[in-house]
Amino acid sequence: MDKNDLILNQYRLSAVGLSAAGKFEDFNTLQSRYIRRNAWILFFEKIKVPYEDNRERCEIMPGFFFEPDFWLPDQDVFIIIGDGILDSKMGRSSALTFAKNSGKVLIRFWECKAGNGCPEKNDYSENWGNYITPEGEIGDSVEWGICNKCGSKHIGHFGCSSLLDRKYRNTSKYNCTCYDIKENKKLRRAYNNIRRLFYKASGPETKTGL
Repeated sequence: MDKNDLILNQYRLSAVGLSAAGKFEDFNTLQSRYIRRNAWILFFEKIKVPYEDNRERCEIMPGFFFEPDFWLPDQDVFIIIGDGILDSKMGRSSALTFAKNSGKVLIRFWECKAGNGCPEKNDYSENWGNYITPEGEIGDSVEWGICNKCGSKHIGHFGCSSLLDRKYRNTSKYNCTCYDIKENKKLRRAYNNIRRLFYKASGPETKTGL
């Protein structure tokens, strides 16, 4: 993909084509987002999670639209791939407007790496996701989990199935309440595959801790 293609797709690869600081993202930032987006697509396919390229967006100011990257029907959440989107006032305001309009939780991920038990301990904040609810609550430390007992695939605090919002939303299609924290081999294989293809990191293979 060349520079022109990336710029034409910047609404789909970044929040309204703006960085968390409120400035137009440059080519390198867009390219980085595009690569990570592809990593997450492969991850969804590896763990067999249905996903859709998002087609829903909302206008946050004339000519500027907030548009997440994916809709996950089984988890009933929108996903946006972005670094620090919820860390700025503008980013939070844009994300909250979208969450209110859609009535759904919006989850922000960046690095497609395991959070809990990841060897690169300093990267926890990048590997975990955070979220905003339609009610305006913001939470963090959420990551993917696969239950060894019921097979549920979900996103929650430290890989459990629930968010710790006021509604205590469960992102499991089967409403998993097993709270299984043992390592899941399928999830570990998926992360390791992504790691080899996209990150080329050295050292031991990543374990999920789930």
